[in-house]
Amino acid sequence: MITDYIEKTTTETWVFALKYEGRLPVGTTLVSGTVGATLANTSVVDNAVLGSTTTTIVGTEARATILAGVSSQDYHLSFKTTLSDGSVLEDTILLKVADT
Repeated sequence: MITDYIEKTTTETWVFALKYEGRLPVGTTLVSGTVGATLANTSVVDNAVLGSTTTTIVGTEARATILAGVSSQDYHLSFKTTLSDGSVLEDTILLKVADT
């Protein structure tokens, strides 16, 4: 399910933090995570918009570097974050790339 969207221009590169504060079961922590990108209109994998397909875990955040992208192209960013109890949280964010 797409839970939200973010917008950026083709020249921007920044770190996006998916925040899990308040969403974690009691006593669990984030252990690891992955992120993948697909073109929103075709579902074709296009991870070129990502700095890495592995997220960086910082406290209750899963962070991913978002690169340029193609102007007027939308992407689905699919996050899978593993918790200390072995369960996995899945989130999809819509990334909209605009002209600079």
